[in-house]
Amino acid sequence: MKKSAIILGAIIIIVLIILLIYFPFKSKNSEPGKYDAFAKCLADAGLKMYGTDWCPHCQNQKELFGSSFQYIDYINCDKNKETCLIEGVEGYPTWKINEKRPFRDYMYLTYPHNGGGLKGVEWWQRQQERTDPNYALDDTPSMQGSCYFMTKNHFDHFLHGLSEKGYGAFAQEAQEIGNKTWLGGGALKVNKKTWYAHLHKSKQYGRMYHVSRQWNQEMADGTSWSCDFWMNNRWKERVHDIDWLVDEKFPGMPAWPKNWKELYYR
Repeated sequence: MKKSAIILGAIIIIVLIILLIYFPFKSKNSEPGKYDAFAKCLADAGLKMYGTDWCPHCQNQKELFGSSFQYIDYINCDKNKETCLIEGVEGYPTWKINEKRPFRDYMYLTYPHNGGGLKGVEWWQRQQERTDPNYALDDTPSMQGSCYFMTKNHFDHFLHGLSEKGYGAFAQEAQEIGNKTWLGGGALKVNKKTWYAHLHKSKQYGRMYHVSRQWNQEMADGTSWSCDFWMNNRWKERVHDIDWLVDEKFPGMPAWPKNWKELYYR
């Protein structure tokens, strides 16, 4: 009886020790990390980090992510030397993106069906047809509004900055820049010798910032105003009308009916 009590007491003590060790650890690691969403986004985008145990810069970057580093697609080159050799890793840390992911070179302007507005959409056919190096610097009707380059002179004296009149504070940036540039006698180009990464704010990620109902309505109003402004040639400084851009400069843009003028202006 005494021996059984000793064994039972020992078991209880062991269980208590395990609970004391396990639950604080679990509680600490179950809390969301500061950069969880960002780390998951990088992994979903096909970005991989190659590092080693002895590399101080690798450790620094791990520490920056904190507990969120668990979501990074990390390859330890101490343990995966052949993989790192095949991938051409020469220094640490090295970040590499999945180069097989689709890239986007051209964007066309959508035809404003049912008040949908003028928006930039990927023009896959043009991208497939213009792979020759001669098209390394090429014309594009529209662009992604998240990244662009121009001279200060073009911004200040041609565009006269970006207008909030009609557009509001957060709508149709790419269309204002692109349409003013094309219809004002300039050109919008894609440079295929450069690239940048931009996360598409799909249902999977959401906007990642709050958009109030009022702000959402202002963006919708800005899109409608922009469509009316450009489709009806209301920009007084233009040297071309919108039909020049659609029918002459970029004929065959997807979704534009041949009788689009009859349909739209009717």
